[in-house]
Amino acid sequence: MSTVASLPIPVLLPDHHPAGWEKANARKLRLLAFGLVAIGLLWRCSRYFLAFPVWGDEAMLLLNYFTRDFGDLFGPIDNCQIAPFLYHASTLASLKLFGSGELSVRLPSFLACLGSMVLFWRLARLTMPPLARTIAIGIFAMSIWPATMGSLSKPYALDLFMSLALLVAAVSWLRYPARLRPLIGLTAIVPVAIWSSYPAVFVASGIGIALLPVVWRERKPTVWVLFAIYGLLLVGSFAAHYLLVSVPHMASAVGDTNTAEGMQNYWKDGFPPSADPIAFVRWFVLAHTGQMAAYPLGASDGGSSLTVFFGMIGIVAMWRGGQRSFLLLVSSVFGLWFTAACLHKYPYNTSCRLTQHVAPFYCLLAGLGIAVLVERWSQPERRWRATLGIAALLGAIGIGGTVRDFVRPYRDLEAQWARSLMDDLAARSGDDAILVLQPAKGISPLFAWQLGRQGDRVIWADEIDWAHVGRTRSSLWLMTTALPANEEPVIAASLASSGQGWRCVERTPSILSPDNARSPFQFCRVYHWVRREP
Repeated sequence: MSTVASLPIPVLLPDHHPAGWEKANARKLRLLAFGLVAIGLLWRCSRYFLAFPVWGDEAMLLLNYFTRDFGDLFGPIDNCQIAPFLYHASTLASLKLFGSGELSVRLPSFLACLGSMVLFWRLARLTMPPLARTIAIGIFAMSIWPATMGSLSKPYALDLFMSLALLVAAVSWLRYPARLRPLIGLTAIVPVAIWSSYPAVFVASGIGIALLPVVWRERKPTVWVLFAIYGLLLVGSFAAHYLLVSVPHMASAVGDTNTAEGMQNYWKDGFPPSADPIAFVRWFVLAHTGQMAAYPLGASDGGSSLTVFFGMIGIVAMWRGGQRSFLLLVSSVFGLWFTAACLHKYPYNTSCRLTQHVAPFYCLLAGLGIAVLVERWSQPERRWRATLGIAALLGAIGIGGTVRDFVRPYRDLEAQWARSLMDDLAARSGDDAILVLQPAKGISPLFAWQLGRQGDRVIWADEIDWAHVGRTRSSLWLMTTALPANEEPVIAASLASSGQGWRCVERTPSILSPDNARSPFQFCRVYHWVRREP
């Protein structure tokens, strides 16, 4: 095939027979896809099992689980955090079952990350011819954001998984409308998706729009009933989750304001500017060519334009091939999401973390666009060399990401520093009490999380009974992350209230230099006090 129009695209068609070169090389292309998936799985598993230290954004969410049970997850939620109920519940369940280690609190995200690999493979087989399928699978497997979301205790990996689960069920039925099982599965999935992922409502609603013409043409009462049930479950699940979970979470107090206002300020760049048309056009272009489109790699401010270029070729190929249902699905999802952004309900122009629900579209369309360009070569040898070159480039991204993670097994130095200090303190202190010379609300989330993992032997400043501690303990460990100060006389005077003699036998200061000039220095000091022999 040498033209876009003649490219055989099996999207939503019941029968497809790969012609010519693709048919002759179908087995090789499948093996190539398996190889790329293997590298992608290696990257995902290695990053997860390296157990990167919990970083600040994760810690702010995880701190909610120390003092809450499942019923408390309906709200309020501390630290200006927003996550769907089933993500909260799955993470809390994992923490209760397996402890507070990094592997435990990230288990739901990791399982969703692995499941997304399986689902995307299936979606690519349903929507792409062999060459485009192989390239799309390679792009997805080697994309940094889907690959790393499984090692993050945040709901983003579940956003991707639920989007794929909905899409696979919907596309399966669109290809084979005579089969009711995919439509039944889609109907069963939608309430789980809505309670597991906030952006799933855009995908589920876009699917409803794309399915409506096909449902109407089918003119089967069973299909109409199932589609009506799907719509009712979608609307009902969204309304229930919004009222029972979202509203209380958004109303949670954060200092002098609440989470709703905090989120509006934090994600303000994710909402389109309405006053200046030129600013709007610039925002719109950069939104779609920035982090949202970073597959397999990309950057803000147009840094993902190449992916968008390939995707536009894929869109043209689908349009000329008559595959309008899938394009209606894509445009509906983006349109509904953009409408929500205009209403300041969900950010649009943001990092890839909040845009995982559209990752399948970017990967599929970019893969198709690249395949169209490869198909322009009439010589089979040149096509195959180009395909191998693309696969090698994609594989290098995955291998490079894996190597980088082994060389630098942490997201940032502050998270690594905090965990290292607290692991060392826990090992040296044994069963002794750890007194924190600051209240829990006055310490960074990183240290609050690491200290919270130590359980009841941690006593915070506003809970310390110095006289009782001084009488009942013979060894104490004290720590603070405040600016350097002469705390020892104050500690000595406080311990003297117990009537016992105490002395400081160890002082361990630690300073973390900032990564850049805008970040402050970080301090931590640990003291070891023991009771004097009478």
